[in-house]
Order: sequence, then C-alpha cells, then structure tokens
Amino acid sequence: MPHYIPKAIIEFPAVLGDLVSKNIELSNPSKNPISYWVKLDGCPDFSIESESVRIEPGDIMNYPIKFQSKNSKQVTGKVIFTNKKEGNVQAAAMVFELHSNVYERNSIDTLNKSTKLYKACQIDIELHNPFPQDVVFNVQIVYEKKNPPKNTKQGN
Repeated sequence: MPHYIPKAIIEFPAVLGDLVSKNIELSNPSKNPISYWVKLDGCPDFSIESESVRIEPGDIMNYPIKFQSKNSKQVTGKVIFTNKKEGNVQAAAMVFELHSNVYERNSIDTLNKSTKLYKACQIDIELHNPFPQDVVFNVQIVYEKKNPPKNTKQGN
C-alpha cells in the first residue's frame, strides 16, 4: 500500500523543555467534503488536538501537531490520516513521519566557586527533578581562567 509510505518527515527543532507546534497543510480539491480519522503513533511527547478532521470542498486547512521536548535524545512518531467513510467519497490515506531535534539545553542554575590551584574545594549541589518521572542528571564542571585586574602595572 503506497499510501502508507510517509509523504514527508516533519522535524521539530526545540530547546529542551520547550513546546513546539507545527502544522500540516491539508487541502480538498474535490467537489465533496473529505473526512479523516487521525491516529498518532510513537513517542507520547508528540500530541494532536483532534482524532478526526473534515475538509470542505476546495478548502485548505492547517492541522496542528505539538511536541513537548522531555529529553535530548531524538524521538520519533507518525501521524496517520485514514479515510472516514462519509457517503461515497474515498480519500487516500496519508502518513507523515515526526522527528524531534533537541539542539540546545538551557541551564536551570549556574554555581560559581573560586579556589586556589590544587586546593580541594567542596560544593553542595541541591537538585530538584522538574519531570514527572525518575531521571539521571549530568553535572558538568567547567574550569575557567580568571582574568587579572585591568589596572595592574607591568615592568619596573
């Protein structure tokens, strides 16, 4: 069934934690209304507002799909439009593949601590899980060279 081969890949670029919405443009060039059942398969980070859609003759409409990024790994899904038999009109099925693209993570908080070279220093970090499930947090330590004060004199 060639109609069940995805017509396109819809990419959802996002910052981790953001909600992104994309629209699929649907048109009805026929003289009769067309109705579809809409099914979403795959990762639950993708969502749809309605499980059916009706397009009047000659109309063009946008069907929204939302993606709520919950982790930085790529997730996928499919949205499948199948004919909702109303009268004698038979519309072809349509399938669209959905891919996430989480390209950035924003830090919730940054801690700064200074110490002398080779001197041990302890930092207590309090973590709060903003997600509804258990997660593993990565803590990254970045060493930065402190710039000398600008009004120091060199020489003599």
